[in-house]
Amino acid sequence: MFRLLRAVPVILLAFGRLTATSAQEEGGPRPIEGVEVIRPEGEFAQVVLEFNVPGAPGAFPGWVYHGSLRGGQIRTDHGMGIRNPGGELDLKNGRLTGTFTRALGRRRDMVVAEVTVDAAVRDGVIEGKAVIAGQEGTVSGRVIPEAELARRNAVSPERGWPSFLGPAGGGTSGQPAGVALVDSADEFRVVWRSEETDIGQGVGSISRFMNGWQDANGMRTASGSSSPVAGDGKIFLSYYVPSPTPRDVPRGWFEGVGHSSFEADRARLAEQSGLAADALPTHALEKIWSSADDVVLAMDAATGRTVWKAVMRDRGLSLQHHKVGPFNMTPAYGEGRVFAIGMSGWLYAFDASSGEPLWEVRLGLGRGAMFSSTAVAVRGAVVAPSQGVWAGFDPATGRELWRSDLRHGQVSLAVWPQGGTDYLLGSAGSAMVCLHPATGETVWRLDLPNQPERAVAVRSAGRGLGSGGISVFGDTLLAYVDETDPAAQSNAERAASLKPHLAAWRLGGGEPILAWTVPVETLHGGNVPVVVRDRYVFAADLQVIRLADGQVVARGEGSKPGNGGYLQAMEDLVFVRRDGTHGRIESAVYRVAENGSVTNLTPEGHWAPPIGGGTTSYHHPIMYPMVEGRMFLRQFDGVYAWDLRKP
Repeated sequence: MFRLLRAVPVILLAFGRLTATSAQEEGGPRPIEGVEVIRPEGEFAQVVLEFNVPGAPGAFPGWVYHGSLRGGQIRTDHGMGIRNPGGELDLKNGRLTGTFTRALGRRRDMVVAEVTVDAAVRDGVIEGKAVIAGQEGTVSGRVIPEAELARRNAVSPERGWPSFLGPAGGGTSGQPAGVALVDSADEFRVVWRSEETDIGQGVGSISRFMNGWQDANGMRTASGSSSPVAGDGKIFLSYYVPSPTPRDVPRGWFEGVGHSSFEADRARLAEQSGLAADALPTHALEKIWSSADDVVLAMDAATGRTVWKAVMRDRGLSLQHHKVGPFNMTPAYGEGRVFAIGMSGWLYAFDASSGEPLWEVRLGLGRGAMFSSTAVAVRGAVVAPSQGVWAGFDPATGRELWRSDLRHGQVSLAVWPQGGTDYLLGSAGSAMVCLHPATGETVWRLDLPNQPERAVAVRSAGRGLGSGGISVFGDTLLAYVDETDPAAQSNAERAASLKPHLAAWRLGGGEPILAWTVPVETLHGGNVPVVVRDRYVFAADLQVIRLADGQVVARGEGSKPGNGGYLQAMEDLVFVRRDGTHGRIESAVYRVAENGSVTNLTPEGHWAPPIGGGTTSYHHPIMYPMVEGRMFLRQFDGVYAWDLRKP
């Protein structure tokens, strides 16, 4: 058993866009500088194009493309680049026609081809001819009107996934909706792909250095480490788009990430490619640009339609790298507002429905681990990392409310709702701390003995500091901890006896009360326990543990989280991301029955999206909002909505 130590703006409307300027000093909150809010207009639909061009190169012969039709036009993406579009297709008088450029494949296998479409569209059905890289074939598909999408896929605004770790007090699980889910991962269906085409991949799954020709030319441009979040019937994403605007990069910013200067990197690309410097393609050059536009995007959760898009031109830095540097830019939704951290350390606030810019404040972030922590929105406060610690800000004004002494040593804080207050829980070395959201004061502190006398310590580290090491479900605090044998005498004996456990504490009127502990197998990386069916804890070693008393009722067989992997749950399904690092979205999927027994829905090992590819971020795990039987994945070239409900 554990041995514990006790203690207790100016807005101008013009041509459908908003701009905001301010001359206030940088030190406090101010209107968002230079923001442009775009609200696309025109009739909207989703489009699926299925190409059958046998002689086409690379992956083009049997290619499927998901896109959006807005005002009679499909704006396609380039595939590798995110700053330059691939082209457009026009739907007019019952015909879909046009030519665009698209890149498929990766690195040495990447192929750029010109694609021409000439097809008839009748009653939403597309049939016609396609030419890819000079090879003739056919294209078929369908147009799915917005009204049909909205009718089939409506998401209740009352349910959501408002922050990185999901609903407050939800145990990293979607809010129960009584939705019956499919019996096989093969039945997962794509509903939509985001309308915006400038969403690049998460920073993982690319090479360590993007200033070499093989990767600059053959990898999709990255646009930051960010998970989507859900609230008010919308999906929100914060990301950045590299910009060619020259800027002075803070000294040491690119230290250790491979970049030197734009001129030196461009010369390297020219030499390796054999092209003249002024002939290098945009999709390669954008990998070495140092400026970036910060972007906050709101999408309709039922259709993928862009509701609004806020662009802060040249406010951020572009970091194209595998392991270090970029922020976990995951936004947070709360009480009708959305908050996001930009690539230069600004905390932005917007009205979630309209995109109206509210305020911005400088957080004072630095390099290294401080990039790993994301904002959390609770009732009465938005909490973000600032100058090495967690700080609280007024959601309406941006005024700083408090600054704690709790260092942000994890990617996010867990939220414990009780009596109308959303308490904030985090780890601090060998302690767990509860903060009051209005004042930042420590409500309680649960100290775990330090080495060499340590009996236990919270496992809050891992890739990108880990996802916190702890989660909350109702009034139960769950954490992975290390426990040593109390009989061990020397430091060497204690270290040798160190074993991971899953522990549960009951939360209430004072210090948490230890309820139970269960030994688990060696944990790989930082992940949090997940609660399924409101009464079982699904552990990283696939044990199913009764929440009420810690009784192990079953154990699943199959893939476990490794290499930065993690767990999430929705209804009776648990998703185990087996590799959170290398760019593939590969999840084992388990069903937990009423009695706790486990069925593996992926007996072949894992499910990977057959459409849209994968993405991840090496030091910042990417979570997926799960709402009412829908799962919203950030993938290789955008956000995709997957329907897991039984038809």
